[in-house]
Amino acid sequence: MKHLKAMMITSMLFLTACADRADVTSGINVDIVPIHYALSLNLNKSKRVEAKNRLNAFLTDQKDNILFGTIEMYVANNAAYKFAKNVESKLHEQGVEASMISIERVKHPLQQRFDYVIRVTRHQVTVPICRPAQSGDFFHHSLGCSVDAIRWKSMNRPENVLNQSGMDTRPLKAL
Repeated sequence: MKHLKAMMITSMLFLTACADRADVTSGINVDIVPIHYALSLNLNKSKRVEAKNRLNAFLTDQKDNILFGTIEMYVANNAAYKFAKNVESKLHEQGVEASMISIERVKHPLQQRFDYVIRVTRHQVTVPICRPAQSGDFFHHSLGCSVDAIRWKSMNRPENVLNQSGMDTRPLKAL
């Protein structure tokens, strides 16, 4: 009886020691990079129709970036401010949130010739290239790399995650 008990305890110890432990993923390093799209216009009375056409083309081309990015408009005079307010109302009609649009007055014409600039900023996530998992890759440090990469790439506003207090927002080179 003693031998049977000792054998059972010994076999349980051996089986427990051979059990595969669960891997803990540490996550991946991601970079969130702002991408800027800008259009500068001169709003002279003679070129106002051309400026509206160029702006409409810009808004059409950048529709996805406008819906999920932030829009900054810089104006140098009252005519440009009125123009910016019209653009703001047009963007609201297209579904852009008011918190994503800002209008800022500047003292001098931008770059000495433009009195209206619209800049759309969209943040893009860059993730490492993940190698596929292979049979026998036990305790590999990049377990779950593909899942994390897809999750980060699918976010509409990845910059909002950076506002969380526990996250390290320093560039990778500074570490």
